[in-house]
Amino acid sequence: MFETMQFIFQFITSLLTIHLIGLGLFRLIFNIDILDYKLISIVRVLLILLIPILIINYCLSVIIFADDGVTGLFDPFYHELILSTNEKWIGLISFLSILLSLIILHLKQKSLVMKLLFVVFSLGILSRFTLAGHFFSESLLFWIVIALHIFSVCFWIGSLYPLIMSCSPKYKLEPIDIKSLMDKFGTVAILFVSTLLITGALLTYKHLPNFNEITSSNYHIGLFFKLILVGILLLIAMWHKFYLVTNLIDFKSVSRLKKSITFEWIISFIVIFITTYLVRIIGLN
Repeated sequence: MFETMQFIFQFITSLLTIHLIGLGLFRLIFNIDILDYKLISIVRVLLILLIPILIINYCLSVIIFADDGVTGLFDPFYHELILSTNEKWIGLISFLSILLSLIILHLKQKSLVMKLLFVVFSLGILSRFTLAGHFFSESLLFWIVIALHIFSVCFWIGSLYPLIMSCSPKYKLEPIDIKSLMDKFGTVAILFVSTLLITGALLTYKHLPNFNEITSSNYHIGLFFKLILVGILLLIAMWHKFYLVTNLIDFKSVSRLKKSITFEWIISFIVIFITTYLVRIIGLN
């Protein structure tokens, strides 16, 4: 039961972190004033939600490690054991990153320097993924590859919601303005998606050197489904860039684009769910 709860909270942590960093990058790169206030509000909520979720994750780790039910949570011995590992530094970096990010949000929110600092500080939360478990014992090169991979994922998936917002009648953006934003996003996305594909290929090769082993374990089957879904996401992104955005001339076409991006956003949740499952399998092994 506790293992299942921990998996669910790890999935939620992944979702919140990816969108937090993605929204920060979106604000930094595209600077859409009409969306900025709403994006700041969302980011603030995500940061505040992360604090109790990280605490719950830690408590579940202690309970599972103690293997003595909830009573293990009140035994200082197990806390000392866990805090003697890299978990102490991971937690410290994460909480400091959240605190500094919240402080930045209350300063000059629209300043380019402040937006950049917010992205830098929020990246500290990535330590939960790049330093945790088996990653901590890997080489520096592997750490850089996984960090670049997750960073690219954050931009792509985390930018989808602001793009959906831009298509909403609530923000009164004209089709020509939305088209301009989508064109800019498509240009920047080429860099991030290319990085994502290159680092993803390297990581896939590390864990699946022989493609004939794709059905040899639950991990490889999960990886196979993830690769299929990523392929679908890439096709949807190409559909947006080369057809829907090109033909963005009225509010009807804007509505069609909004629905398509929403569909892409939903599929990305499934990809994150599978990725959380795969990382958990590696950690258990």
